Amino acid sequence: MEPYLRPQKVIHQKPPPTPLRVWTTFSNCAAVCNPPKPPTAGLSPDVSTPTNPGTHKPERGSKKGPSPGPRFGVILARWRAKLELMHTLQWLIFPALGFALTSPGPWPGRAQVPSSTDDPVFLFSTFREPEQDGLRFAYSLDGYHWSNVPGLFLQPRVGGGIMRDPSICRGPDGKWHLVWTSAWWGDRGFGYAQSQDLVHWSEPRFIPVMAHEPDTVNVWAPELFYDAPRNRFLIVWASTIPGRFPDHLEPRTNNHRLYYTATRDFQEFTPTQLFWDPGYSVIDAQIVFTDPGYVLVHKDNTRPERRLRVAFGDSPLGPWRDISPHLTEPFTEGPSVLKVGQEWIVYYEAYRDRQYRALKTRDFRRFHNATAEMTFPAGLKHGTAFLASRRDLERLLQAGQHQAQPTNHPALRTTPP
Repeated sequence: MEPYLRPQKVIHQKPPPTPLRVWTTFSNCAAVCNPPKPPTAGLSPDVSTPTNPGTHKPERGSKKGPSPGPRFGVILARWRAKLELMHTLQWLIFPALGFALTSPGPWPGRAQVPSSTDDPVFLFSTFREPEQDGLRFAYSLDGYHWSNVPGLFLQPRVGGGIMRDPSICRGPDGKWHLVWTSAWWGDRGFGYAQSQDLVHWSEPRFIPVMAHEPDTVNVWAPELFYDAPRNRFLIVWASTIPGRFPDHLEPRTNNHRLYYTATRDFQEFTPTQLFWDPGYSVIDAQIVFTDPGYVLVHKDNTRPERRLRVAFGDSPLGPWRDISPHLTEPFTEGPSVLKVGQEWIVYYEAYRDRQYRALKTRDFRRFHNATAEMTFPAGLKHGTAFLASRRDLERLLQAGQHQAQPTNHPALRTTPP
């Protein structure tokens, strides 16, 4: 054996620490930071020479002739170990920095758990049939995949004693406001309550907005809209006053038009006025601010249509123009609109098929069916989809889970008083 090979053999009997030891030590952190794949077995991370001592002889370099002497070999081995250690550590430092800079935010289309209690989530106010016994919620982290929040958060106890079509809106002071249908027939007003946290609600009140019209058959689906430039809330609902408008195929007791009132404090309300007469029976209207302009998503309730349309206006009070063709199948209602990313999602109920569905649009003129992209909990009924925080959701989940403990929470009544 050549004499100059002996020092090389002595060096490899006790090799310097390899970066694989560092990789093993920090494997959990490196996995979180999503580093590049670990080096292939037998290869150092930055060179292609074998590093498995005892099975391979060290490479002598690309040049022909004898390799360096023993002292130079020791120095070279030490520097190589330092470089490999630095190379391994950079997999921890730079990916961690990259993770901080490029970690996904609350972008639409992705289900993800928000990292802060102030991060946005989506909530949906809803109710349950046949009970109609009070306020319930569903939630989503991305606007596409929805789940039920357990529990019942407000019992109606006003008017006809039921709750349908709950509409929720948050004011500039952070207070939540809720209105709902309190009876199928006979009530000349709707229910109202307010809350600071969506869990604890004020005592329900009855707002008799159609008391001046004694022939009013019903007050259906009141919908809240905050008119920010005028610092007021608009409440829009559908009512039938027999003989007030021409009847077509609808019964005289089911020929609706839209009415509204305005308020700043839910103590004083402007006199009720006609909101819109499109020439057909109309219910389930929601005002959407599209910046610029406004869209009115609504149900054409004429027979045999009974499906959704939109109209456009320059003010939340109209006038409404450019009424669209029908957008959905017959027997659909209860639209609720949510802005998710660059797209608007219109959720609606196909009540004959007992299914929730969705449309997507960017301009409210071209729509496509997005139902296949969605998941909804069974039995979801129409209300309002709205933006909230993770803190709001956590409070709701905690309160709902507490209700599920029968020893700590009395059974809730499921029938009207």
